[in-house]
Amino acid sequence: MVRELRLPTTKRSLFTADEDLGYERWTALAAAEPVLRKAVEPFFIDDIYEQEKWVRDLQTGSPDALISLLVLSLPRLEKLELELPGYHYLSRVAHRSAGTTYRGNNSSLSCDDHREEDTVPIILPRLTSMHMYWPDESQMSVDFAFPFFQLPAIRHFSAAGFLKSVTEWKNKSQSPITHILLMYCLLEDGARQIVQSCKNLQSFIYLHSEADMIEGDPDPDPDPMIKPLPKLFRDSLLSARQSLETLCLDFNSDTSSGGARFTTFGSLSEFTALKHLHITACVLLPLYCPVGSHSSPNQHLPDILPRSLEMLHVEGVEA
Repeated sequence: MVRELRLPTTKRSLFTADEDLGYERWTALAAAEPVLRKAVEPFFIDDIYEQEKWVRDLQTGSPDALISLLVLSLPRLEKLELELPGYHYLSRVAHRSAGTTYRGNNSSLSCDDHREEDTVPIILPRLTSMHMYWPDESQMSVDFAFPFFQLPAIRHFSAAGFLKSVTEWKNKSQSPITHILLMYCLLEDGARQIVQSCKNLQSFIYLHSEADMIEGDPDPDPDPMIKPLPKLFRDSLLSARQSLETLCLDFNSDTSSGGARFTTFGSLSEFTALKHLHITACVLLPLYCPVGSHSSPNQHLPDILPRSLEMLHVEGVEA
């Protein structure tokens, strides 16, 4: 049985007439329709419109329809990598299944609480690790990941190229995810909904990037405003202060290329389980004071670091 799967974007063509004539002829046959309908029916059992649309897309060889059905047909899948964008059907089924997962763990709900998701099977019950990424420089909202945070066995989630959330996550239960890795992301909300949706977050790694904004601005501000983003991350991560063991906040890539400037993160003393810390120097401590200022940094490492800390790596310290 397949346990690991890496998928390309659905924007790419999977089949052409020259490559697989037999495949296209079979899906177009009238005999294929009941087989395809039986395959998709469990995922949209109460939605005839979605069933019909999915069957039509399968018949025409739609990559989205084909790959989504492939993923959903692998109950033993443990590791999945998605190259986005795409996967309309997989995302739709995951949204509906998230409600089923919640109700399956809450037997006290009355019959009046049952909605359309009650008829949807729990998908990918063994999936423990998921990675989403984009092959080009485009970025997408982190909201795309929401339904996958509700999978029952998911523990590791990683992604590249996320932008901040634009909708409110209606978490019906807290996510079992314990490890999050976000690379080259621009999460101006401090990843609030991602972090606060996790019940027992143990590791959080974030590599900040504003490359798209800088490259797209023909006249960047020579004196950009100091952004409070590190403090927003602190506010978000406080919900995991008793479980978080590894924290990496890397803002160095932008400060070294004329990008944004950031405030400090603030005290980490409340993070009582923290053992490993990787952080940009200017985010850990205010390294420089304004010219002509008589003030001096009033934060000292022994005061802001937790006693549980075993390893400290400070990035961006210049001699």
